[in-house]
Amino acid sequence: MTVLIVDDLQDNRELLRQMLEDHSIGVILAEDGAAALRTLHDQEVELVLLDIMMPVMDGLEVLRRMRADDALRRIPAIVVTAHSEEGLLAEAFAHGAMDYIRKPVMEEELLARVRSALALKAAQDALRRKSEEVVRLNSLLATSNARLENEAEGLRQERAELLEQLRIVPVLERPSGAATLEQPAPLPSGRCYLVTEERPLRGILLFATMVHRGQYGLCFTRRHPREVRAETALQQTPLVWLTNSQEPDIPCINGQSLARISSTIGEFLEQTKDGVIYIEGINYLVSQSGFESVLNLVQLVNDRVMTSDDRVILSVNPAALEARQLALLWGECAPLPEVWSGALDAHLRSRSSAPLPQP
Repeated sequence: MTVLIVDDLQDNRELLRQMLEDHSIGVILAEDGAAALRTLHDQEVELVLLDIMMPVMDGLEVLRRMRADDALRRIPAIVVTAHSEEGLLAEAFAHGAMDYIRKPVMEEELLARVRSALALKAAQDALRRKSEEVVRLNSLLATSNARLENEAEGLRQERAELLEQLRIVPVLERPSGAATLEQPAPLPSGRCYLVTEERPLRGILLFATMVHRGQYGLCFTRRHPREVRAETALQQTPLVWLTNSQEPDIPCINGQSLARISSTIGEFLEQTKDGVIYIEGINYLVSQSGFESVLNLVQLVNDRVMTSDDRVILSVNPAALEARQLALLWGECAPLPEVWSGALDAHLRSRSSAPLPQP
């Protein structure tokens, strides 16, 4: 605690200093009003003992300047006055003085008024700090509420999107004379299989073979579904077109709606047993949503498939991915069994003269 004593008479300054320092109260001295204002700006002061009658700048002018200065207006001031100066007290209080002490100064009165003023100043400072903290916390709360509201709005939109998810109804294909390869062995369930090929040939052939052999299927394709149906002779199996376009009577999902893809796959897995899902638009999804988001989708789908009787086939063009990205996909997926790889390659060689599907 530091008290600034302002008086043009050295004897008065020393008397007040001695009284306060004897009771462990810190003191700074100023011989006139101008020196007092400089001291208040340069040092930490909790209270001013201010003589009214001083040459050059009297105590009333010091009070006026203190109250006009945002940095000083909260520092309390006690005016020290003689009986003959009582007419100035009203003006001193009007300019912000909080108390007064009569001359000659009595030590007990001085200590009582100074201690009371310092205690009040400490309480006001503590209250102001708490008020400023409340303002700060309210600002943080408002910012947090705004952020949470934005997040909630995003969740509401995501929920609305999920509620509008494609209603995929698993349907078995009717028997047809479609040419498919002989199924060499059941493809183990509970796994994601990765087929790397520049054009979707082996993956779609594997999918079509399994579906034509009596398994439920769901296909996500970057190509137009009409082209896929013409190539595979799949007429009943649900095909989802990965596109930013919209076309009547064709289920469409854009490349940034990974949540809809995930929910559609989840709905299919809940309704089927021993089914197969084929996705040949992985590179498109990466271009639209970024690799990390697509990897998260693959991981989520893999987690679901591992607890089911179904399987997922992912067709990826390795030339469109970085080596690290391809390695991460392999970390989530299994290669096709050799018996299936050999059968697919042999079948494709046998029909090599047939027109190839467009990538």
